[in-house]
Amino acid sequence: MNFKELVKEFLESESVGYYMIHLERAKERLPVIEKLEDDLGMKLTNFQAVDGVELLKTGFPTGCAATPGSTRGPGDIGATVSHYKMCCLGLEKNYDYLVVFEDDCVLNRSLNELEYFLTLSKFYLKSVNQTFDIFLLGHGGCVNYDIKTNFLLRAFNFNGAHAMILNRKAMKLYKEEFETLLDKKLVHSSDGLYSEVIKKNSLEAYGVVQGGTFFEQNQKMYSYILEGYRS
Repeated sequence: MNFKELVKEFLESESVGYYMIHLERAKERLPVIEKLEDDLGMKLTNFQAVDGVELLKTGFPTGCAATPGSTRGPGDIGATVSHYKMCCLGLEKNYDYLVVFEDDCVLNRSLNELEYFLTLSKFYLKSVNQTFDIFLLGHGGCVNYDIKTNFLLRAFNFNGAHAMILNRKAMKLYKEEFETLLDKKLVHSSDGLYSEVIKKNSLEAYGVVQGGTFFEQNQKMYSYILEGYRS
């Protein structure tokens, strides 16, 4: 079973887009993408990330929505706009779901182990008559959450948007919130905006308890979002 077959079974839907957000000038990440695709047993559709450095040259606003009076850097803004454009594309193509990876994402476990986790998660959600709007295949830590089982949590605020599944409702609300903030010349980080959308709209967001169990960011690589190496 490859990753696409696994997700199809998890979502019970054929209307799914599988994308890799990749910054074109980040050539050193191409082997990481290739390795992930090998591990997944499938090719991901490349989605060209927005280069925040170039975007800011056009006069794009830098006001921070989370901390009034402060600003966000080009890498941070580029990531947020990339996820916005990704959501726009998902809506345009009328997908029921988007599976989104960022280009520093690595898979730590086997597909069999991932399949087991998703099967358990699906069983739990059905048992409590619940569906999800956002499903975190990986994350960098949840700031506000409820532990539902020893393998699944419900997230209200999370860090890291490198491996996730979005339904149409989440795509639409991310798009709308981004545009609302842009009218005010403000912008969130990508994960901050997802978290804001969850909070404002009472979205159902679930994910793996330990964020790096399956998918995590390659911590040794240069971060174009942080504009430096992670400490």
